[in-house]
Amino acid sequence: MKEEQTPEELANKIMDLIGRAVVSRAKELVPKWHGDLMRSISYQVVDDGVIIQVAQPYGEDMEFGRLPGPIDDPENLQEWASEHNIPYKFVKSKIEKKGIKVGTVKNPMETFSGYRPFLRPAIFQVSQPEKLAEVLSSI
Repeated sequence: MKEEQTPEELANKIMDLIGRAVVSRAKELVPKWHGDLMRSISYQVVDDGVIIQVAQPYGEDMEFGRLPGPIDDPENLQEWASEHNIPYKFVKSKIEKKGIKVGTVKNPMETFSGYRPFLRPAIFQVSQPEKLAEVLSSI
């Protein structure tokens, strides 16, 4: 027989399951280069919900894109360009002139640049009724 839970315990369990499901899906969707961005995704249950965190500073550019302008982290971009056999000056110039465009929340993979959102699609996908029912079925 299951032990009865208080409403607060049940709410925390639900938030924990949702946080775990969103992080798991985000880690599946995130572009993987060295895996640093993927490993930096985490969650924390707080009083009024769940906070999803990304520790890598370039995670925001991957999620939301980037306006044109100077490159903040040229070493990281130079390493990325080198590993992808793309001339650094070309990538730097393109980002400084055009910024970074990302795919959509519903179609995160549809993007020219390879940069794509991963958190918003994960939240969107986990919040679909059939997926949410699956996540909560363990309660």
